[in-house]
Amino acid sequence: MNPRTPIEDLHLAGSPNLRRALKREQADKNAPPLTAEQESEIARVDELIATAMRACKRGQIFKGKRNPAFQNLEALVKIRKLLETRKISPATASTRLVREATELLENLGKEN
Repeated sequence: MNPRTPIEDLHLAGSPNLRRALKREQADKNAPPLTAEQESEIARVDELIATAMRACKRGQIFKGKRNPAFQNLEALVKIRKLLETRKISPATASTRLVREATELLENLGKEN
């Protein structure tokens, strides 16, 4: 994934993406800070994402079956976005999501 272009560069280039970048920056500034619990949950999800990415290196087909690591990776990325945007109650749903993601990856090891 390419890094984001600085807003100053977008200004100089007269980019049509300038308005979107300014809007994203404003949303980042207005977002409440993450609690220590949320940061630890995001760190655990990041570890699970790294595990799923290592499993994806085997390819789409593994031992004659579809590799479920790609579906697991997609689900984990969605979970991480939900944790970051706080669209769910962090006190209840985030722990459930992390637990489900952990169970999902444990089942991946058992199937192979």
